[in-house]
Amino acid sequence: MELQKTAIVALGQFNPAILTPPWMFQQNLIEKTEATTEHPVGLGVQFARHKAGEFSWIVGYDRLAMEHVGPKAGEETTAAALVRRILKLLPHTPVHAIGNNFAFSGFRYIQLQADVAERPLNLTLDANGYRLSEFIHTVTTEDPRGIQVQIRIEGSPDSTIRQVLFNFHRNVRSIDDADAALKSASEDLEAARKMMKALMEESS
Repeated sequence: MELQKTAIVALGQFNPAILTPPWMFQQNLIEKTEATTEHPVGLGVQFARHKAGEFSWIVGYDRLAMEHVGPKAGEETTAAALVRRILKLLPHTPVHAIGNNFAFSGFRYIQLQADVAERPLNLTLDANGYRLSEFIHTVTTEDPRGIQVQIRIEGSPDSTIRQVLFNFHRNVRSIDDADAALKSASEDLEAARKMMKALMEESS
């Protein structure tokens, strides 16, 4: 099991024309490196996708999604720290929700049992009735801290689990609330790891 990707999503009102690689470099948010941009903002385009170094981000008028992919994706939850810094530079940005997302992969040895559709899988001690019976399985529940979390399991045709994604969702009312939610990313990652351990034990 390995953490493949961390993705931090802030929902609110954003300006895609501002959150570009040159602006990020100018603010010392990320190291200067070769950057690429897809779907530059223009007529009929609602969002832009950028990539610079180990970070990629999508910014639209209603969201900012920052992704950190690779073996260092979980180090100090750097994607969350980066979004925190962005919001501190843009303190008047309206934000109404934060999603801390973690994707795990590397499950070659975990395979769904033939009778798994008949067995409920309790990932968080509160996912009543959750069953693995289809190619993609999604459940929304609460973790032991009372935080809303959506768990999405993607399987291969041979019933092998390919990827598991966790989305810890918090509604926020202010920049300070958003900052607190982003600071909780490390706790969310630890909670996701515990749920992954439960999944591996149930699937073995």
